[in-house]
Formats: sequence, structure tokens, C-alpha cells
Amino acid sequence: MYKRRRPLLIMWISKRNLISACIIIGLLTAVWFLMVPPDVAVLAPFSEAVSGKKVVIDAGHGGIDPGAKAPGITLEK
Repeated sequence: MYKRRRPLLIMWISKRNLISACIIIGLLTAVWFLMVPPDVAVLAPFSEAVSGKKVVIDAGHGGIDPGAKAPGITLEK
């Protein structure tokens, strides 16, 4: 025969109280994320950061296209 185990929970929580606790924890987490300042500060507006510069966007390579090749043996990765 098997030995009867004791329940691990000391306090039984109703479904309503569990849902309420999850909502409260979610709201507190959301408030905390909104109050914490971002780690990265923006030093200049976007227009000043790229003024006078050219931005080139290269499409992803796949298949038989190996990408750009620099003089020598340097390949784009």
C-alpha cells in the first residue's frame, strides 16, 4: 500500500482571490515599469544625429549571393 502524503499548501486560496492577486501584481508591475526611467538617454534628436551623413541599408543575403567583398579576403557576414 502507499503512504498518504500531507498537502504542501498550508493555506487554500479560492479562484477569485488568486485572480485578484494576479491582477494586483500585474498592475503594480506596470506602474513600476512606467516609473523607472529608461537606461539609455537620447542625446540628440534623430534629424541632428544623421544630418550630413548617408545611411545605406543593405538587404539580407541568402542563397548563392555571398554579400559584399572587400579588397583581399574580407567577406561580409
